[in-house]
Amino acid sequence: MRTTFQLTSLFALVGSLAVAAGACGDDDSPGDGAASDASPPAADAATHDAGGDAAVGGGADGGGDLSGLYLLSIQRPIGAPIRFLTTVTYLSSGSGGRANFSLQPLKVEICPEVGNGGTVVGTPIAVSDAEVETDGSFAMMIPGAMITGQANPTMCFDVTVTLRFAGALRGDGLLCGTVSGPLTLPPGQSFDGSTFGAIRVAPGTIGDDRLPDPVTECPTSGSTPDGDARR
Repeated sequence: MRTTFQLTSLFALVGSLAVAAGACGDDDSPGDGAASDASPPAADAATHDAGGDAAVGGGADGGGDLSGLYLLSIQRPIGAPIRFLTTVTYLSSGSGGRANFSLQPLKVEICPEVGNGGTVVGTPIAVSDAEVETDGSFAMMIPGAMITGQANPTMCFDVTVTLRFAGALRGDGLLCGTVSGPLTLPPGQSFDGSTFGAIRVAPGTIGDDRLPDPVTECPTSGSTPDGDARR
């Protein structure tokens, strides 16, 4: 398995990270809307918040320019991760910076037909002007994010969810943290207890045979995400 995400301000932020049809269905997946890598649509709404006080890339875990193409994966408490090819655009400022993200859902091999796994599908989810602290930390909310069922590995059905990201830049090329938020479609479910990871991929990297294995959480101290070796 492999995946990425547009981040104008993601990191230090995210957004998105991590949101039908498919032939399957699951109460726990996000819905049919996400932002594309190249030109993301305007986000429905986004709220950002972050903390920290060292320059981006200057935190304990290192940093660097957030701009680039990422495979962003959201891991819910059950099932396989939901993947997004994410484009991040970052603009630094005196005390941190701001980022724009475009999260393009990636197709799950089995939803609905076999074949074309890891290719783009559905509508991208866009987040604009997300605030990133000087230590690379960020928080971001995406209300009404639609994730198509073809990108939902849990029963392959569309979901609409409010995505709340809280994360940080953990070394050059890795964003990670937690994801929470309720589903409005289908109702009664949530993304609470989820985690995310985003690793850099080269432009043009698409498809399950070319994407790296997803990173879905912050690594333990001293470990390195497998995806870094495949950039």
